[in-house]
Amino acid sequence: MMEEKLQNYPNPPRFKTWHRTGSYQQNLGNEALTSTAKSTVSRTIAECLQIFEDHICGQWIKTPTLTEERNTMEAFYERTMFPGIVGCVDGTHIRIKSPGDELKALYYNRKGYYSINAMVICDHKMRITFVDARHPGSNHDAFVWERSGPDKCMQREFDNGKRNFWILGDGGYKLKPFLMTPYRSPRDAAEKKNQ
Repeated sequence: MMEEKLQNYPNPPRFKTWHRTGSYQQNLGNEALTSTAKSTVSRTIAECLQIFEDHICGQWIKTPTLTEERNTMEAFYERTMFPGIVGCVDGTHIRIKSPGDELKALYYNRKGYYSINAMVICDHKMRITFVDARHPGSNHDAFVWERSGPDKCMQREFDNGKRNFWILGDGGYKLKPFLMTPYRSPRDAAEKKNQ
């Protein structure tokens, strides 16, 4: 079904060029015989990405079932001796071109380039269970987490009495009752081991 939608779409070559190069104005605007208005290309990209989200992402990025969550907890416990771990979270910077003068400060990250800060949660088998790629690169991982669906969902579950479940995060996240981060200043051997 998705293939039909993309094949019947009037501008699939334009989407493919954008997907391959990350640009449409420079490449497509230089094509004298097939040049397309910026608004048409933007609309095509948005519609193709929506098709991907509707028909592909759901096959590969899934919220775990209760059984899968239990399996993840058991696997993490066997590997780490930490009980109740339901996944791991981290941010990754996806490099982009400068978005222009007005927005470039928002997208310039601490690593020295323009990016989108994408938050990813995975299970014990490194299967991705959640992605949030809506935030500019200047946003800190903790900022992205606190505006995410998983933070709100886990907070709600905790407020309703659920206990002994955690997401593991690195030092870029704030410690919460359901988000475990490393010790910042370990005091003894046991804390150093779990740093």
